[in-house]
Amino acid sequence: MLLSAGSGFPYTAIAEPQPVNASKAPLPTGGVNANRMPASSRIDLKLDRRFPLGGDASVTAFLWIENVLDADNTQSVWRATGLGNDDGYLSTRDGQSYLAGAAAVVPALYEYRTNLRGNFGIPRQTRLGIRLDF
Repeated sequence: MLLSAGSGFPYTAIAEPQPVNASKAPLPTGGVNANRMPASSRIDLKLDRRFPLGGDASVTAFLWIENVLDADNTQSVWRATGLGNDDGYLSTRDGQSYLAGAAAVVPALYEYRTNLRGNFGIPRQTRLGIRLDF
């Protein structure tokens, strides 16, 4: 069993989300790396059993579970909100005017786009297998 825990990496927050085509750089709030991402923890478990076949040969059966508790561990955040699944643009004045003229499905599509899988750690993964040694 392996337990991994972290206090959360630092990041530099910005004042407000900027449109993609913005000509000026976003302004940081506070200092450089003054904010911290959420803490994370993960438990991995590996069980195996070796069965001799005779001579130098053997078979090993194993069960390997990563992220046993299926924790949503944040690995990266949007700098304007400090969240891994919301960049905050839709809550700004520009975002609200964008939504006013858009179809009803647009908020769901935008949420899908900003909820990047790479911003979070792996979900629970279970492997069951055998290994042949000779």
